[in-house]
Amino acid sequence: MRDLYVRLIGLAEMEGAPLPQKEISALARRAAVSFVRELFGIPEDELIIAAGRYGKPYFPNHPEACFNISHAGDYIMLAVSSVPLGCDIEKLRISDEKKLLSMARHIFSGKEYDAYLAGEDKVDAFFRAWVLKEAESKWLGCGFAGGFNKLPGEGVHALWKPEEGYYAAVWAGEAFDLHLTKMKGTDIA
Repeated sequence: MRDLYVRLIGLAEMEGAPLPQKEISALARRAAVSFVRELFGIPEDELIIAAGRYGKPYFPNHPEACFNISHAGDYIMLAVSSVPLGCDIEKLRISDEKKLLSMARHIFSGKEYDAYLAGEDKVDAFFRAWVLKEAESKWLGCGFAGGFNKLPGEGVHALWKPEEGYYAAVWAGEAFDLHLTKMKGTDIA
């Protein structure tokens, strides 16, 4: 079983919060390099981030150091392991059940959509399914291009609520031990 490390970085206390998307992306990339350096002992100057066809980040010089990044609301989520993985964090921000129903029709398979319709709390059910689908698509490296309703559902995942109003998920191709940590965005150099 592999180790999979997740770090949630809180942004709420940072000066100028909420930060512009460009600053969040730059902060996330710096934090990812720092986290991989910490876990793998790879010199920072060797950790050059590239992007795959659909935007999945990776280190071309160090394929043994796999990582993924997500951002929502007041958090950046980093996931790092020695195996390919995907991660997602979402803030429950849409409460209009009609809008969610319309979105669900497009992203869920027929079986998933039927289960969604049968459930009680549509908002909660939608975001639980969404983070899992996004984490899986990021693990596969296909993003939205593969069609969320066509994802195979293979692999291993973990789903949790880091705090009220958020869902987070990680997805990998094999079983893993999950290690969660939190830190403040102000602690990133």
